[in-house]
Amino acid sequence: MKYARVITESKTRHTDCFYTYRTPDDVRVGDVVEVSFGKGERRVRGVVFGFVGSPDVEESRIKDISAVLDEFSLTEEIVETCVWMRQRYGIKYIDAVRCFLPKGRSARAGKVKDPLKEREPEEQARRRSFQRSAAPWTEPGRRASCSTESPVAERPKYICALSKGPWSRAGLP
Repeated sequence: MKYARVITESKTRHTDCFYTYRTPDDVRVGDVVEVSFGKGERRVRGVVFGFVGSPDVEESRIKDISAVLDEFSLTEEIVETCVWMRQRYGIKYIDAVRCFLPKGRSARAGKVKDPLKEREPEEQARRRSFQRSAAPWTEPGRRASCSTESPVAERPKYICALSKGPWSRAGLP
């Protein structure tokens, strides 16, 4: 029998630990699974973080993994990164996992999500062609000077303030 160490989706720190579940043979590290959690049959999502040879709890308390969700899965490198994030930053395992999972719901079977469907073609073209006009001091080859000889209109004031310090008015007319 194969046993998996699973992290469940929960919002409390009291349940931020590995739980042991009996698993089918086709489950890999990083797979998103559905498991029953708690004393009842409440179904929650979880992520397989590893496998153990023998469980550390009695056999009668171990539940089975209900389903392997095929929407997405994590790589072993991402799982190792999640463990490192918990050790380094003190966050919950599931918060580290959420950094790598896509947000929102997945599309229903047979449906394709198109976020730009309702936009007009003119608006899409306008957004693509929109470009900010560059400020004269950001053009390539042009330098701003903070000397007293250059007129105030040509030099940007914030460059002078940064180069001289906000407390100094030297170089400003």
